[in-house]
Amino acid sequence: MSYGANLTDAYREVGNYAGKILKGAKPTDLPVEQAMRELALNLTTARALGITVPLELLYLANAVHQWRRWCARVCLWHKAD
Repeated sequence: MSYGANLTDAYREVGNYAGKILKGAKPTDLPVEQAMRELALNLTTARALGITVPLELLYLANAVHQWRRWCARVCLWHKAD
C-alpha cells in the first residue's frame, strides 16, 4: 500500500508556478497548494503476505494493482504480434 502525493499533479503545479513567476508574479504572493493525494494498493502482494484487504479500503483506493492479470494481458499482447 502506498499513500502520497500524485507526482503528475505535483509536477504540473510546479510548471504553473514557474510560468506565473516568469510572467512577473512575486513568489511570496502565490498561494501554497497541496498536490492531490492518492492511495495505491497491490493486491498480489497482499495475497502473497496473507493480508485480506477490506472492501472499504478498495473503494477508497485511486489505483489497485493486480500484477498477474496485467502480466497475462501483456504476454497475450506480445504473442499477438
